[in-house]
Amino acid sequence: MTALSITEQDLLNAKDKVVIITGGSAGIGLATAELFSRLGAHVFVGDVSPFPRSLANTTFLRTDVSTWADLLELFSAAFSAHNRIDIVIANAGIAEVEDILSEEVDDQGRLKEPTYRAVDVNLRGVLNCTRLAAHYMRKTGGGSVSITGSVASYLGGGVPIYTTTKHGLLGLTRGLAKTLKQHNIAINLTAPFFTESNLMFPEVRVFCIRKNIPVSDPSSVAKALAYNALKGGDWTGKAIWVAADKWAEIEDPITALRKQWLGEEFDELVERAWADE
Repeated sequence: MTALSITEQDLLNAKDKVVIITGGSAGIGLATAELFSRLGAHVFVGDVSPFPRSLANTTFLRTDVSTWADLLELFSAAFSAHNRIDIVIANAGIAEVEDILSEEVDDQGRLKEPTYRAVDVNLRGVLNCTRLAAHYMRKTGGGSVSITGSVASYLGGGVPIYTTTKHGLLGLTRGLAKTLKQHNIAINLTAPFFTESNLMFPEVRVFCIRKNIPVSDPSSVAKALAYNALKGGDWTGKAIWVAADKWAEIEDPITALRKQWLGEEFDELVERAWADE
């Protein structure tokens, strides 16, 4: 890992930026809205829950990220107000809400299809936010998409649908980085470990206490999301791991060690295929 030190001094170029934040009414999203507001950005928050307080230069619109029409309204409001969108923080997400192995049946005794609500919010919602971000940012010369992933973007675990969605967000970041760079649009991921948020359920808190695992403050994740959005230059396709209120970039070290984890023969095939792309 490449350790990072992030302070608000590193984020001062947020001033006057037009920023959309989904899932901004609590936890990591609220901390991110507070940070950008404090830094002087024009903030547009979308969430299904009401915004809990008044913040300078902050506009709230009720937004269900799984509904395309809601996202259209949020992005349209931001663009209409300022004729540009500089940053999109695709943060909205929910926990595992159903059992993929459930034996629930319908009134005819047939196995019921899961609703996949977590897929609609955590993955499809971010895909649509990214689609809209690219649409508006290409009009005005560029911008950045900063995604809230999870350590589950890299690790396995006992929450298969949630983990699948977060793996998907890592794939989206890796898959779009080069294409979006051609339009001066960056896309980066933040991967929080245990963090104070709506997903810190009582049983999770007990687990952290029992295992002596420090729980990060949401402001630490907010700083990583902002850093990924504001760094500029060649900072795209990156991922910041946030744990115990510390930060490290992990995509570059993973790539640097590819020959070790893939093996020389397979690594040579990958190099042959995409080295000059």
